Amino acid sequence: MPQNHLKMTSNQNYSKYKNYEPPFPFNKPYSTTVLSKLRRIVKFRAIRALNAKTIRRVIAVDEFKMTSYTNLSKGSTKNLYLLPGYLGNNNSSYMLSALLYYANKGWNIHRINPVDHGDTLLMNKKFFNALHHEITSKALEKVVKDHAGDHYLMGFSFGGNFALRIAMLDMGVKFKRVVAISPMIDHENSLEQLPLFFQRYYNKKWVKTFKAKETMWEDQDFKKYYKMRDLKEMMKEWLPFVLPEYDFNDLSDFFEMYKISVDKIQQLKTQASIIMSADDPVVPIDSAKHLQKINNINFLQTKFGGHNSFTENFSFDDYSMKIAASELGEE
Repeated sequence: MPQNHLKMTSNQNYSKYKNYEPPFPFNKPYSTTVLSKLRRIVKFRAIRALNAKTIRRVIAVDEFKMTSYTNLSKGSTKNLYLLPGYLGNNNSSYMLSALLYYANKGWNIHRINPVDHGDTLLMNKKFFNALHHEITSKALEKVVKDHAGDHYLMGFSFGGNFALRIAMLDMGVKFKRVVAISPMIDHENSLEQLPLFFQRYYNKKWVKTFKAKETMWEDQDFKKYYKMRDLKEMMKEWLPFVLPEYDFNDLSDFFEMYKISVDKIQQLKTQASIIMSADDPVVPIDSAKHLQKINNINFLQTKFGGHNSFTENFSFDDYSMKIAASELGEE
């Protein structure tokens, strides 16, 4: 769909959220980001009730396997597809937040686990990488074709990056709107500014992935990565193994392939919205400044929210869902 055929919503919606000021400790970027994981405990009963009705599906694409988790609302023609953050999964707190919010509004919810996310980790010998948006798109296409009605895509963090890039493919025309929450815009920039706490957090995720692959396949050995603390150095060592078909003389060349640039945004095939917090400790708001005033994307920035948290109160309600609902025409 040519850019001039895209009808974006007005940024006037943003004014409703300018005064979003959560109470302490949710007004602190580190604490709100970490504490948001408690949402699964606080809302356990409601989550358990929905998960009991979830339909799980294994999706094969080329040599990879992914999974979808679908919750249907009787008579609904509104379908929302969710993509998790880096090595997150269908039960990550933000995924469950979206499930609860939109299932209660009568939407059909489809949570997707890309390669190495959640239960797909032991299904795939080959590793997930940042260029997997195309095979993730093919998995989405298989789910979309089985459900009638309108289709919308929402991604979180790295899943937000994937959502935007999927919207640049031909598959993008199948979605009425794509919403990216705390999306990874410029991974290289984010890694350079990433606080030590979160470096260790993501490092542990990768070590868990390495160990799982070693357990499943005896010919795999990644012990040399266990004690590596610098994520960029790890990637430099690891990329020739994961993507041998590419010759990356400079790691920056790899980062550039999935950076959300102004030129790439021009390739959007559908309407798109980005929701970010100014205090995000994982994706610095300055990494997205080039996207804040361009015509074919609706950029909504809050003062607070941390990374994929947006916790509103001590009931752990997710304020980003309310903002996204406005973008999806739900209000």
